[in-house]
Amino acid sequence: MQLRKKFTKENLVNTIKKLKKLSALRFTVSYETALTSIILILIFFIAFTVRMLPLKWEIQTGGLHLSEFDPYFQYRFTEYIVKHGYISWAWPEPWIDTQRWYPQGINVAKAGFPGLPFTAAFFYQLVTFLGAPIKLMDFCAVFPAVMGALACVAIFFLGRDIAGTPAGLISALVLALSPSYITRTSLGFFDDETIGIFALIVFMFLFLRAIDTDRPFTSSMGYSLAAGAFLGYFCSGWGASLYPIGVTTLFVFLLLLLKRYSQKLLFAFSLTFGLGLFIAINVPRLGVKFLGTWAILPVAGVFALLCLNEVIRKTKTTKWKATYFVIFFGSIIGGFTVLWALGYMGGIAGKFISVLNPFHRLGVPLIESVAEHRVTAWGTIYYEFGIGVAFFAAGLYFLLGNLTNRNLFLLIYGITGLYFACSMVRLVVLFSPAFSLILAVGVVGILKPFVTLVKSPPKLPSKRRYGIERVGREYGGTVIFLT
Repeated sequence: MQLRKKFTKENLVNTIKKLKKLSALRFTVSYETALTSIILILIFFIAFTVRMLPLKWEIQTGGLHLSEFDPYFQYRFTEYIVKHGYISWAWPEPWIDTQRWYPQGINVAKAGFPGLPFTAAFFYQLVTFLGAPIKLMDFCAVFPAVMGALACVAIFFLGRDIAGTPAGLISALVLALSPSYITRTSLGFFDDETIGIFALIVFMFLFLRAIDTDRPFTSSMGYSLAAGAFLGYFCSGWGASLYPIGVTTLFVFLLLLLKRYSQKLLFAFSLTFGLGLFIAINVPRLGVKFLGTWAILPVAGVFALLCLNEVIRKTKTTKWKATYFVIFFGSIIGGFTVLWALGYMGGIAGKFISVLNPFHRLGVPLIESVAEHRVTAWGTIYYEFGIGVAFFAAGLYFLLGNLTNRNLFLLIYGITGLYFACSMVRLVVLFSPAFSLILAVGVVGILKPFVTLVKSPPKLPSKRRYGIERVGREYGGTVIFLT
């Protein structure tokens, strides 16, 4: 009887009405979003699968192994953290690794970057906590492939912000199949580049969003803090951290020359580099002396220029503007002179000078003797990127034709990255994300008129004695297919 009372007509009608209300709350996904998500998942799968191809040789040995020398040091570093804790390698007594340099050993706190071991140890402990029975060696071997695939997803969002969804998908696919990036993130290559390229892409994505003038102040603050965190993460994980610092500083300086200063630019730059450099100086290998190097001092100079612009913007009289200008440059010159005299301004390390000036290596046999420090041949550039070099050149043209803030940043990244990639063959991997993005801009720019032609509605032919015939949609489709 009670069941009959529950299944009455009124109760059933009320239940159906409640279900209708719940169905109205469902999330609607557009066809374009669904298609983009499917393609991005497919690109992630392709990137991961390509990087896992060395697995066929590992199966014969009965387990996974690392490749080359440095990945084994990173593995021992990770193993030490897993067994003894996250600060045990530096405090209270630094860990002396005798397997890397025998018999004296090396002070890992002063010679190693903790970013990669920290990341791998954290996720390994998380995976084992969830109950996955996996060895640390196996986890470290697979970890680069996962991070390489995630970097392809990250560059999609950066490319989408710069030139739209098609450019994001193209850049993700190109990076997924980039030979230089595959070699540095393949199965077993457990080294700094594993997290370095990923952190670089995410940092650029966050910083460019932080300085976006269309975003509210609170949103810019969140993006600035996140960008600073990833900049600090990059500094803790890879010695190439001077590159994004230099590129970003040069970018902000050019914005000032182009008279694109805004209060949000000052705010974002201050938060990003304040947090990023604070994290960096807490890395034992870098320390506070990192702030006194020639590569970091331009950051202070650009910050001072931003402050000067803000002061001048709020100053009404020309007399006081000139006074502030003279005081500023006098303080800068005097400050650098005092720091130089007191010995606080360190020079640029030999390896970084050799990148800026390849001829410097001729006098340093220790650098010149390493194969990956050789000057890159032009044939190597074409071997790495193939016919995409033509689309890269087209992308540079389109960027110059529409010099927005994002396009200016990408242009600086592309040109400097190309120079450094030609200077040292190892740095081709640092250029790969820039190449992928600029190539995508070139492809989208070339195909844009043909896509417009395909999307345009068909028109009935009109009888005209004179005139130019309109190109049909089939021509646009053919060009898109061949590209």
